[in-house]
Amino acid sequence: MVPRANTTCRLCGATFHCGVDAEACWCMEMPKIIPMGETTSCLCPNCLEREIARRQDLMKETTV
Repeated sequence: MVPRANTTCRLCGATFHCGVDAEACWCMEMPKIIPMGETTSCLCPNCLEREIARRQDLMKETTV
């Protein structure tokens, strides 16, 4: 499969490289906190990092 060269982040509109069609994508190195079926398109590295941090904070709040 050929990696997607240009993908647009659905949150901020930034253009970034998405390797979902390759053997491995940069996002596979991130914490597995967002179920793949939950999003319809990729997030850029910055937005994905922010969303993971937000969800981790929410999980901490609910376990206290």
